[in-house]
Amino acid sequence: MDALPDEFFLHRFWEFLAVFMPSWSPYKECLQNHGVLNGKNRCWNATIGSQCSSRFGLDSRKQGRCRKQLSLLHGSAKRLIPYERFKNYSSCLRELRRKSKPCIDMMIQRCQKAKIRAVKTVRAIMPEVVPLADRIPNFRLIHLFRDPRPVLVSRNANPYYRSVYAGTKTKKEGGGDMVKEASVYCPTVVADIRLRQKTVESDYPGSVTQAIYEDFVPRPVEYAQAMYAFMNETLPPNVKHYIDTNTSGQKWKFNALLRMHKWKESMTYDTGDKVKAACSDFYNLVNFTWPY
Repeated sequence: MDALPDEFFLHRFWEFLAVFMPSWSPYKECLQNHGVLNGKNRCWNATIGSQCSSRFGLDSRKQGRCRKQLSLLHGSAKRLIPYERFKNYSSCLRELRRKSKPCIDMMIQRCQKAKIRAVKTVRAIMPEVVPLADRIPNFRLIHLFRDPRPVLVSRNANPYYRSVYAGTKTKKEGGGDMVKEASVYCPTVVADIRLRQKTVESDYPGSVTQAIYEDFVPRPVEYAQAMYAFMNETLPPNVKHYIDTNTSGQKWKFNALLRMHKWKESMTYDTGDKVKAACSDFYNLVNFTWPY
């Protein structure tokens, strides 16, 4: 785990994760006590924030340049030297990582006791996978994605995932433009899938698989068994019990199939058709019969 990028240990989501998973509160408190909580964002804003748009920003060319520079810092590109601001960003992260070493040591000790260490991220892009696959011998990637229409509904409502075209929860400020949002979101997903299919799968055979949400939800136990087999493990009985309990209940909260279709209440047929047109490359690329 010590080979993981500095951003992993200093990301602002550790603060939010501690709310949903109280067992990680000691790590968050340790970062806070050492003055490095949200350190990644602090380094970003102080060095390259003005040059690099947000993860779901509009300027794809600027994003591409920033990703290339960041890949240089992580050693996934060769023979080029990153710009000075990116070097400063890297130096800032290294200094905060040095300050947070007691916290990181605590995390590593805890995680090393676990047989499987899993991380779910909604913001990583496929080029960021390569450094991890190079550094971690038993690395496994499950590339999870779903129909863009419900994703856009979710991003339009959730403040942590909003992009420039997303709306807000207040009626006064409107609901956002999900069609324009699709023009930002779908090309990123398509680029990830193409890179995975053309490069990552061949360079790291047996380390990558995909999971489509709409394929997973109707048969969660079967899918979970396949995912554990992908990691050369057997689905534990307690995990199967959790899946059975939390995906097939009578109430909407515990009925995965009902939740899967919930997005349709927030998108008109006309908007849905326009999103499908904007995301035509995605639908043409992914060989799957969507249940909508």
